[in-house]
Amino acid sequence: MEGKRCREKKGVVESIAALYPRGTLSTHDNPRMSQLSLASTVSVNADILESRVDDETVLMDVVSGHYYGLDEVASTIWENLKSPITVEKLIGDLACEFRTTPEAIESDVLEFLEEGSENELVEIS
Repeated sequence: MEGKRCREKKGVVESIAALYPRGTLSTHDNPRMSQLSLASTVSVNADILESRVDDETVLMDVVSGHYYGLDEVASTIWENLKSPITVEKLIGDLACEFRTTPEAIESDVLEFLEEGSENELVEIS
């Protein structure tokens, strides 16, 4: 990416299917998903509590009582969502950080955002 230095990150880009409370997630027929586009602005839900444990992040929704575990890759996405950011910029920043192309990670990032929205962890505007 022009004008931005990519941080060195070892390893390969992994699938980002890390938002799993104790149960099955479904993103079918979610009205919030239809709002998501590359131009959408996304951010974390400020009401979600979090704690970092080694390379992972544990989230807690105090309203529902659900806990969520984020692996290292998903934790990196979460960190990037702490300030509102467009989906397009998020994907570009993550591609730079993981030294891959935006096309290689776009579907995984969108899935993370959709599941995060479904579980009211991520806000889309």
